[in-house]
Amino acid sequence: MMLANEKLKVVLQTTHVALKEVPSLITEEKILSKLRLIDKSLKKPRIAVAGLNPHAGENGLFGDEELKIISPAVEKAKREATESGRKEGIKEGIKEGIKEGIKEGANQKAIEIVKNSITQGLDNKTISLITNFSEDEIENIRKIV
Repeated sequence: MMLANEKLKVVLQTTHVALKEVPSLITEEKILSKLRLIDKSLKKPRIAVAGLNPHAGENGLFGDEELKIISPAVEKAKREATESGRKEGIKEGIKEGIKEGIKEGANQKAIEIVKNSITQGLDNKTISLITNFSEDEIENIRKIV
């Protein structure tokens, strides 16, 4: 269950159970499962996890669920998100690299066409119509041919 408005979305770990049953329903795997669901369902979520006990257990003073169950689940979710983000970043980088490579290859091909057109004696205006290079760009290439 999610309670939501424009600025805040709240996802409950347990719903419609007696308060005395809640501690037994809080497990590392259930928390991790819920965190994974939130991460997949929302775009770039900022996730905060509340404690079960007052003051998040106060280091065991009010209960140890935070130390033994909740914190380990959160830490594991962070590691998974970091790894997932790293993999996504690598994948995106490869995609962008391929796009850039294709673009650069097309540009190099166009430069070769300009050079060949120059050696064939074509004027800058005609070469510009063929390659979409400006006449100034063609003139710069002409200087190095």
